[in-house]
Amino acid sequence: KKKVVNYFTIGGLIMNLEYTDTGKIDNIIRNNSDWEFIFYIKCTPKDTAKVENILSRYKCDFPVILDFNDEFAKQNFSEQYGGIGYICDEKNRSLSLALIGTRQSFFDQNFARVKSQLK
Repeated sequence: KKKVVNYFTIGGLIMNLEYTDTGKIDNIIRNNSDWEFIFYIKCTPKDTAKVENILSRYKCDFPVILDFNDEFAKQNFSEQYGGIGYICDEKNRSLSLALIGTRQSFFDQNFARVKSQLK
């Protein structure tokens, strides 16, 4: 399946959601059922309730992967990021970088462009 993969630290998640319209990410997911949406959150086990509270506060209903050992970052990049997003084809090739949701990202334009390229 084609994928949208996002990685956040807790601070990066908060910052992203502060600039995202309520329900926007869930709407994108609901309207693109032919895509898989994956969210990694770098945190510790004691941060679990904090992540749940953040998602609840911003009315997010999408599932997340709590990355206690920061495995995603270790496997995919050597720099520190508060948040990064990939739009990938079905072979997991990254076709664009953009964080989902936030008005400060080019996700909407990039996602539309990639979807039209992959038709």
